[in-house]
Amino acid sequence: MKISTVARLSFITVVVVYILYGIINKANDYLYQKHADNVSPVVTQKVEIPKESEHLDLDSIECMALNIYHESRNQSLAGRLAVGYVTLNRVNNDKYPDTICGVVKQAKMNRWYLEKHNKRVPSRNKCQFSWYCDGKADQPLESDAWEEAYLLAIHVINMYGTITDPTKGSIMYHAVNVKPYWTKAYKHTVTIGDHIFYGSLK
Repeated sequence: MKISTVARLSFITVVVVYILYGIINKANDYLYQKHADNVSPVVTQKVEIPKESEHLDLDSIECMALNIYHESRNQSLAGRLAVGYVTLNRVNNDKYPDTICGVVKQAKMNRWYLEKHNKRVPSRNKCQFSWYCDGKADQPLESDAWEEAYLLAIHVINMYGTITDPTKGSIMYHAVNVKPYWTKAYKHTVTIGDHIFYGSLK
């Protein structure tokens, strides 16, 4: 049976598109690795720290603020506080790093980049908090939302352990419109806004 010219052209088109798609993906990954330094958090907006909180570690505040900003700036006050509490709940959980920045930046490191450049760079889309290694700039662009996130970060760090945790001790969460594979393994605790929270393993 002879193959029509249209069929052949269609097949060739599919093959070409597939090849181009692979090339584009590889180029994106290359550019991500080449410019990995530029995807680490950089904040230019300066927020004045209340005097009673000047003793706090600035790096910890910034890491917490970036997490609140990127994970929940479109959520209610309760939803933004909840992200902060999950971050600190992980700090106090033996299964996670014991610092705020360690928790926020926890990721699977890119083996190639480590071997070739002796530098620890997170693999794209392999982070605990997706915004940190999604290939997009991490610098906050919404000044009001950033200032609120920064002040909330200070509040959560200051008050953690002294007021009720709105997440009931949660260490995991996800958006309501997705269902990660791990949900069956953890106990559901509460739903706040667009996020569903989970505590310990079942």
